[in-house]
Amino acid sequence: MSYVQGSALEKVFAGSLEQRVALIKGAIDEHFGDSPLNIVAVHEDHAFGFDVDGRFLKLTYVVEGGEVKEIASKASKAVKVMEDSDVPLFVSKQLKSMVGKMMRGKPLERTQVREVSAVIEKDGDYWLSGVLDKLEEATSDDAQWMKMYEANREQIRTALYGHIREHESRVPKTRYSKLGADKLPEFVEELRESLGVVGNVLQQIVDECTGMVFDKERDEFFGAIRKSLIAEAQAVVGLLGKAEKLMGSDNLESMSMAHDRLAEWVKTMVVVSGYLKDRAHADNEE
Repeated sequence: MSYVQGSALEKVFAGSLEQRVALIKGAIDEHFGDSPLNIVAVHEDHAFGFDVDGRFLKLTYVVEGGEVKEIASKASKAVKVMEDSDVPLFVSKQLKSMVGKMMRGKPLERTQVREVSAVIEKDGDYWLSGVLDKLEEATSDDAQWMKMYEANREQIRTALYGHIREHESRVPKTRYSKLGADKLPEFVEELRESLGVVGNVLQQIVDECTGMVFDKERDEFFGAIRKSLIAEAQAVVGLLGKAEKLMGSDNLESMSMAHDRLAEWVKTMVVVSGYLKDRAHADNEE
């Protein structure tokens, strides 16, 4: 069995790059104390690392006479830090890239595969087409509130006479699918903004309906419609948020069609919500 003296190892360690890295890391740990950093790279006069809040930082210092001085830190954009909300779009882009490579007969990079596998979820939504299919299913005419509206359309619109436009004007009027596929790239920001407005209207409907109260005689009927409005609106808000994240230049046409169909659906929903609101007010006054 062979033995190596510790003192001999110390001699070869002295002045090495390993010693310099250990010296710098030790000084940084001491400088930040109870808020340690996860150092990922050490350079001659600067280092990079993550703090306890996940922020990526660049640290600068001066090494003189075996001492590390003038340690300072600031946020760095050298490495992009993804928030949870950014993950679906990241995975979607990476999956498209990987599929494209395989179709062209090119090998996949192990790093790319590892990065995707680390954040992908079994039931995650990473394809806009899948999210739009769910949106179409969620905005079908089978909802309880929609069936009630279709069965009582004239009565509802008559009850809201003089206020129909007021309710419907909350929903964007522009129908982007009619602009033509060649013009859609010019209206990307407007389309995103319109999708945001539709989402806000849906959330307003949820908030409005949540506070509605009906008398006992009508509670079972109107209460069921109220619950249906809330459930459908909440479901669509979630799907709409996913669709906005996944929308890209290659799927503007399908997104514009989904927007227009959704806008018409929400326009009917605000009318039904307004009708219930009037009934709830009348009941509360009795």
